[in-house]
Amino acid sequence: MTNFKPFYSLAAVKRYVLLAAPLMAIALALPAASPALAGDNQGNTLIKVLGTYVLPESDLKGASGLTIDVEERAVPTLSIAYFLTNNIAVETICCFTSHSIFNQANGAKISDVWIFPPTLSLQYHQQLGAFKPYVGVGVNYMAIFDESGPGIDLKNDWGLALGGGVDVALGGGWQLSFDVKKIIGIDSDIHAGGAYLDTVELDPWMVSVGVGYRFNFQDLLAQ
Repeated sequence: MTNFKPFYSLAAVKRYVLLAAPLMAIALALPAASPALAGDNQGNTLIKVLGTYVLPESDLKGASGLTIDVEERAVPTLSIAYFLTNNIAVETICCFTSHSIFNQANGAKISDVWIFPPTLSLQYHQQLGAFKPYVGVGVNYMAIFDESGPGIDLKNDWGLALGGGVDVALGGGWQLSFDVKKIIGIDSDIHAGGAYLDTVELDPWMVSVGVGYRFNFQDLLAQ
């Protein structure tokens, strides 16, 4: 990808702080939400606040001759996992991310878009002391909206989510987390002025690092 808007610019930092602040507030407020909500490294609920670097693919399948670059982004994300057993968990993770799409031939911007990409995965975790590596498979829905290009419209699509990572217990239910996901099969049709133009294969990588808090969900209901 040749077009990358630095996520460390002042305007971008302000935007990410505004997006991340509510997520961080949720994570920090959990231990105080209930007197009975004690951290538990073997608890059935794990909530993570992550910084995620999104790297979309940009391969076209059509015959229009258009070649494009899709901007990379770093965004805050929220992950919630519920453990059905000691090893099996269901995780949902999501964020809002914005990307610019460029014509690779001349560098002209085609459109700015916002994407809402919720992912639901079934994971297998393995305990290795303080380390808990895991792998997962699930589904992703790529909802694309607020396209800014003149007459530009991109279609939503479903994809397969493959991923893995590791959680490191820090004590008291707190976790350090590293996660990588690859989304496969996201083919979004591009329409310009109502006419079909081409199909872009987004298929992003999502690389995340952050902190989590693990506890027993039933403690939230304790009086």
